[in-house]
Amino acid sequence: MFFISRKKLCTANGNRIITGPPHGYVASPGPYAFAEGSLTNDGKVVLSPYRSTNVCEYDPVSDTVYNVAHGETTATTAYAYFYGAATLNDGRVALTPYGCAYNGFYNPATKTYSRGSAHGRGDAAFAYGKKMPNGSIIMSPINAGNIGLLNSTGVYSNGPALASIRGRSAIYNNKVYLPANNEIGIYDIATNTVSSKPGYGNMVSATLMNTGKIFCQSANTVFTIYDPADDTYITGSSNTSMFRGSVLMDDGRVFNCPTSGSVGIYDPYSNTFELGPAVSMSGSDLFLGCVAIPGSKRIVLVPYNSPNIMIFEY
Repeated sequence: MFFISRKKLCTANGNRIITGPPHGYVASPGPYAFAEGSLTNDGKVVLSPYRSTNVCEYDPVSDTVYNVAHGETTATTAYAYFYGAATLNDGRVALTPYGCAYNGFYNPATKTYSRGSAHGRGDAAFAYGKKMPNGSIIMSPINAGNIGLLNSTGVYSNGPALASIRGRSAIYNNKVYLPANNEIGIYDIATNTVSSKPGYGNMVSATLMNTGKIFCQSANTVFTIYDPADDTYITGSSNTSMFRGSVLMDDGRVFNCPTSGSVGIYDPYSNTFELGPAVSMSGSDLFLGCVAIPGSKRIVLVPYNSPNIMIFEY
């Protein structure tokens, strides 16, 4: 385990970023340590190991980390293991295979890693992970050519074909919305079928808001708001290219995770986008994804090139 005193960075509006403990993975170049994560059933955060040789479990109460070696190897071109995670009903965290040929599972109850079945979809297969209302997990295709599915017990199956390089998904009315470049794919959970609709810009993350609309973060242009009820887009006014990952805040706003610099916050009630506090270190690609801790007004920033976990409080 690793421990560190927290450094609080306050702004005029009361929001702050706290420097948490170091995750312990050091490599050069990089380290490109973790990508995305998942909240466990007991309130901890499991970080998905991108290039890290360990699965990292962060306890936001004690502000400590626990690392468990996964022992996997990667495909020859991806140089990365997993990219995303989602928690099964039985408490295990399913790690989304990117360069790893196998599905992976971390059990927070026993603090152990186990290898699942081979997915057979090649290199740079999937990213992200989202638990659906039926308890199954959907994984966004990168180069797989199809959606990846894990049933409620973690058994893998190939989902329907879908053009690759999909972003972080959102669920509305028993359908999964998978953003992409100028397109949004729609997976119907009940019928196990997909359709697609035109999108706007290179959308990398989708977050369902309390308004029933979906906030779509873009990698190269302004954000958009998609209304699945009437299939319409509203173009925002702020560029979100410096963010990777978005989650719903306790008060209904949308948090945008910065790759560096300041956090971004979208307010759907006033239709405004503002910058919040800045992270306390220089560099690029510091974070890749974020995990909200519901009811705590806290969000964990997943360290990619950052040596430390960081926490946004509001």
